[in-house]
Amino acid sequence: MTIPWFSANIPGPKQAKVVTPSMAAKIMGKAKRKMMICGSKIDGKIQKHIVDLSKEMSVVVAPSTLKNFSGAGFELVAKGVVEVTNLLRDETWKGFDGKGNYDLVAYLGFPYYLESQMLSVLKHFAKVKTLSIGRFYQPNADYSFDNLREDEWEKGLEDLVSLLVGRK
Repeated sequence: MTIPWFSANIPGPKQAKVVTPSMAAKIMGKAKRKMMICGSKIDGKIQKHIVDLSKEMSVVVAPSTLKNFSGAGFELVAKGVVEVTNLLRDETWKGFDGKGNYDLVAYLGFPYYLESQMLSVLKHFAKVKTLSIGRFYQPNADYSFDNLREDEWEKGLEDLVSLLVGRK
């Protein structure tokens, strides 16, 4: 069993299944309505992957990172990420485009403790599947990457993007 990166994180009996980039790509590929929610810890390398993944899903970025994506070539939704997490709990919410709620939400670029709490809310109070593609295992997600060294994680993101958008 994978151990949460933050030792005080005690998630309970239901914990995330550890996935590889190829498994994550399959999960994301099967989802009909998917969204990625990006936090404030986005650098240039990660930003490129988000731009590539935006071809496959809706992307929500924290307002503090919106300026980094200006001119990226896709429509961004800038909202408070906690607010968006709360919207996902509402089964009647029609999404940002009015086509219905999302069935899969991927999280990336958050401080560990904040992502953990947002995933915990969805784990207990929503019917949406969650995937953490950050560098550290998030037990409150439905699926999560394992605890990875930075180089392993960057390679994993590259693999995920190439599998989803056929780049490489």
